[in-house]
Amino acid sequence: MTPDWRHPTIARSEGVLFHRHATLEHVTARCGSGLHYLATPYTRLARDRAGRFCPARSLDAGIFAADWAAALARRGVRVTSPIAQAVLMVGAGRARALGPDPFDDDFWADWCRPMLAACDSVIVPPIAGWPQSRGIFAEVLQALDWGRPVHVIARGDP
Repeated sequence: MTPDWRHPTIARSEGVLFHRHATLEHVTARCGSGLHYLATPYTRLARDRAGRFCPARSLDAGIFAADWAAALARRGVRVTSPIAQAVLMVGAGRARALGPDPFDDDFWADWCRPMLAACDSVIVPPIAGWPQSRGIFAEVLQALDWGRPVHVIARGDP
C-alpha cells in the first residue's frame, strides 16, 4: 500500500489521536508513562543504489532508531524500537545464514504486531524516508484503528 497521509482514518483522527506536527515537548508531556512504539523507516534506508541489501546502511537505520530511543528515554519516555532490535537480528542472522529476510514485509509485520499492540501510542521521529514507509503507514493506521494516539515529531535531532 502506497502511503497516503490524507487517508480517511488519519483525516478523522487529525488533532484528536493523530498529531502530525508534534514537538518533543508534546511527546514528552503526553507519553511520560507506559510503553510507546517507535516507528522508524528501514527498507529504503537499508538498500544500496541498486536496490540490494546493504549491511552498512541497515546498521545506519538501526542507529537512527536507537538514537531516537535514547533521546526519548532521556526525557522519561519509554519506547520499544523494533528496528533497533531487527537490525541486530538481521545482521547476526546473515552472518550465520540463519536470519530473516530483511525485506520480508509479511514476516516483519507479523513480528512487530504484538509489540505495537502492547504499546500505548506510536511515535514517529523525523528520520528521512518516514513519509514513504509502507511499514510506518500500516502501523499508524493500525494504531489509529485500535484507538491509540500517534505522534509524528515535526523536526529536530534526537
